[in-house]
Amino acid sequence: MTWEIDRLSCPTDLSEEDILEAMKSIEGYLDITPSDFREFYIKAYKQARKRLLNNITADMIMQKPVHSVKPDETISQAAQIMADTNVSGLPVINDSEKIVGVVSEKDFLKELSKDGNQSFMSVIAHCLNNKGCVALPIKKLTVKDIMTANVVSVNKKDTLEDIINLLKKNEINRLPVKDDSNRLTGIITRSDIIKTLFNAVCSY
Repeated sequence: MTWEIDRLSCPTDLSEEDILEAMKSIEGYLDITPSDFREFYIKAYKQARKRLLNNITADMIMQKPVHSVKPDETISQAAQIMADTNVSGLPVINDSEKIVGVVSEKDFLKELSKDGNQSFMSVIAHCLNNKGCVALPIKKLTVKDIMTANVVSVNKKDTLEDIINLLKKNEINRLPVKDDSNRLTGIITRSDIIKTLFNAVCSY
């Protein structure tokens, strides 16, 4: 999946026409060539981008409070929370509010499919073409039965660059945010990052 943030945060493909128009808009005489101007712009922009990505931390852009579930709750309860809040995944926390897993739509689909490759539409097709719902046999399972235990998360003081790299490396769309005691404090989605970068660019 192509990340929109890559295109949003790296607009270095300036044409010579762009540069000339920019130079014309500046009053007075500029003793600089378009190629020099472009090189200067790219270096300045990369420096500004680096500053932006390292000055914004997780606790500045995370969503809170966070909808979450406990390991012993039923998957029916988890599914209802996800439906009511229009999210595709929930952090799983214990009684100390420490992160112990994540349950997502992919975990539900994996449990519904013997080969682990069933799609959402194949579930719909099965329900429409057969008596009953394919999800009924797993109704009594709990969150801990289907959750992903190896959680990819970030500390609340991790930088925006750290967050982007983790999302891209693990091909995921959200990251739970924890404090120094591993307690859940927020959540960051890809849309939060795009919104942050868009607001930063458009604020100039």
